[in-house]
Amino acid sequence: VRRYDASDGKKEFLPYDVLRDKHGLPDVRPLYNLPGIATSQTVVIVEGEKAAQALIDAGICATTAMGGANAPIDKTDWSPLFGKEVIIWPDNDEPGRKYAKALAEKLKEQFIRSLFVLKIPKGKRPKWDAADAVDEALDIKALLKQKDCVLPRFFSMDSVGQLEGD
Repeated sequence: VRRYDASDGKKEFLPYDVLRDKHGLPDVRPLYNLPGIATSQTVVIVEGEKAAQALIDAGICATTAMGGANAPIDKTDWSPLFGKEVIIWPDNDEPGRKYAKALAEKLKEQFIRSLFVLKIPKGKRPKWDAADAVDEALDIKALLKQKDCVLPRFFSMDSVGQLEGD
């Protein structure tokens, strides 16, 4: 997906479907930053490529669905999140809260290790997001610790055996 910021302040997007070799949205939509997801145990889901790339550039594994908060959740392939700790970072607005809630419900169906939703710091302006946090030079790792648990961490069979031994 290429993003263009128009002179009037609007955003324009140009998605490309590699399977059909043409511009347009694919039927099954991949997550942004698949190489990073493959090598990370924790993944932050944000609303859009700009916010995801800001976190990636800050050393945090991040992704977004093609289309951000407006993306149809059921058309995204969430399988790369299998076994991962997932943190949803919503934008600071009502659409962001609705998207985070709907996404959390969808991800409960996936085999992820644990699921959290970031608590937006008090006093942040409407639409504030991960890119804004990076621009403000906030301590992103500390901010990511401020989260509500949606789905607790699952125990692996190894840890269950260790608990039995203890």
